[in-house]
Amino acid sequence: MNDVTTVLEIIKKQFSSIQDLGKGLFRCERSYSGKVFATVYFDISDDVVKRANNLHDFQEGLLGADFFKVNVDRRWNNYLYFWAGPKSKKDSKFSEAKSSIEKDRHFARKFVLSADELSGHLCSISSQTSQPHISEDASVRWGELLTSASLGIILEKRPRTRVIELISSGEAFVLDNSPVDKSVLNFDQDPLGTGVFASFTD
Repeated sequence: MNDVTTVLEIIKKQFSSIQDLGKGLFRCERSYSGKVFATVYFDISDDVVKRANNLHDFQEGLLGADFFKVNVDRRWNNYLYFWAGPKSKKDSKFSEAKSSIEKDRHFARKFVLSADELSGHLCSISSQTSQPHISEDASVRWGELLTSASLGIILEKRPRTRVIELISSGEAFVLDNSPVDKSVLNFDQDPLGTGVFASFTD
């Protein structure tokens, strides 16, 4: 299972709607009751090392425009999968590149997987309950974690221009010790069943 055709078939089995963005990039959405709750991107160009070396610009070009168009909850339900094919795996810098990509949390959670790993991963997600439940306590805990990490701004529904200004000035990363406002939290679902929320409900 090491060719592009096989990888595409794996993706098509899990997503009914697939948007071909060109150059080996695809955009899919997960929905529940007709409402989209997660956006999933796939890069099957088999160029993991190159992506790692230019990850900031790559993901900004791929995800940046849509990131601020959706509501605040959807912004953090983005996932980006990189196919680790023969070309990537034979590169001596592959392991380092894979680690670098998967550690990055800007715009989306990222995974670097072989075709077999991708198939098992997506099948595992699909087999989970179609309506995962996250308790209010878990949502509040998530908010507290973000706040303590100086990322409380992501819970606020601020205009895009203001968010950019705060990030540029550094004000967005000032530690906020104020209580988390439950009214701004609305995490009713763990989109793909593999996010940080899953650990709160085990």
